[in-house]
Amino acid sequence: EGRATGVDALVRWSQTERWGGWIAWSFLDGEVDVAEVGQVPSEVDVTHSLTAVGMYTLASWQIGATARYGTGRPYTPAVGAAEGEGFPEPVYGETMSRRLPDYFRLDARLTRFQRLGGRLAVFYLEVLNVLDRENASAIVYDADWENPRTVGSVFDTRTLVAGVELDLLLGALVVVLADLGFLEQLLHVRHRVAADVAHRHARGLGFLHLVVLGDGGAVAAHGHTAAGT
Repeated sequence: EGRATGVDALVRWSQTERWGGWIAWSFLDGEVDVAEVGQVPSEVDVTHSLTAVGMYTLASWQIGATARYGTGRPYTPAVGAAEGEGFPEPVYGETMSRRLPDYFRLDARLTRFQRLGGRLAVFYLEVLNVLDRENASAIVYDADWENPRTVGSVFDTRTLVAGVELDLLLGALVVVLADLGFLEQLLHVRHRVAADVAHRHARGLGFLHLVVLGDGGAVAAHGHTAAGT
């Protein structure tokens, strides 16, 4: 069992012809009951999280940025090792007594709105993790439960996303995802290619997914058509 209390706040400034955006803040205090220990912070106890979004539109162009911040999640550290059956077993410290480093990521996006044959097309170029900041998702140890190190999270390196959204009769979306510095590697033949095709029949919805995986980067293409969505 456990408990959680928190509060959310959102500040949005009035959308003008050129400027728009908002700031959202959340506070969370979560605890769980652990036998023979008592109440400790929950593993999802991110005390503070903040998201700020800003956009500037000029004619058919729009530039925007999103900043995300969150305090680190708690975890139980390994403070040593004991002899086990053939391999060391961890000796843990106080339950949920430490926290991961704080999370911060800055994304930027350039968008172009264009009419094509009477329909709207949206072209965009987005850089995820502009600062190329490593954000930790977990702590791992070596075989002797020493030398702790962090494991990176999703989009742990600077990533480029380029795409186009087409306002067709059924609607379509194409996204190309590439890790910066990986484009020149696309000419090599050592990359693995994985393709997954799935069809969803509800309301005439179809989906196509193509992923190309390589050394140190990935390129993905997604497409879907949807009626009435």
